[in-house]
Amino acid sequence: MRTIIRRNNWRTLSDSEIEKLLPWMKIVHRKRMTEATALLLLFLIPALAIVAMHIFDHQWGDFLKAIWIFILAGFFIFVAVCSIVDYALKMKKFKNGEFQVVNVNVTLKGIGSGSRRPFYSIRVNGLFENDKNIEKQFRVPKAIYDLVSDGDRALAVRYNGFNAKKPFSDLDFLPCIEK
Repeated sequence: MRTIIRRNNWRTLSDSEIEKLLPWMKIVHRKRMTEATALLLLFLIPALAIVAMHIFDHQWGDFLKAIWIFILAGFFIFVAVCSIVDYALKMKKFKNGEFQVVNVNVTLKGIGSGSRRPFYSIRVNGLFENDKNIEKQFRVPKAIYDLVSDGDRALAVRYNGFNAKKPFSDLDFLPCIEK
């Protein structure tokens, strides 16, 4: 008989633990929601105003000449709406307890350089895939970056119903509620 070792101890949290972690969850997703809303407003309002102007003035020829601008704006609007829906689904699942967490250890904190601006990153270990320890890097807000230090315990959150090709691609990082 073959013994299967299962190292990822995914578990659910009690209602009191969810209430303690909810403010941190809001901090994690607030930046994403702000960027998505700003992107939506930046492209949606001018696009709707220009379309309305062309409809009222009956200038369809000018509208068709500049249709590529509306297609590009539509792409950014689609990305923003997808981000807002993702945020809303994750917050709903978190409030309803439709997620699982696993304890991880913070191994490294750092400031990474993105394409234009730096970001705060935390590297953790304690996630196992095929009995091999996987290190995962999370981008986190400054409030969580300042709270966590090397060697601390933390939580990786996995939502029920989000299927990804990579098992650890859609995780969120939360600091541990016990200090």
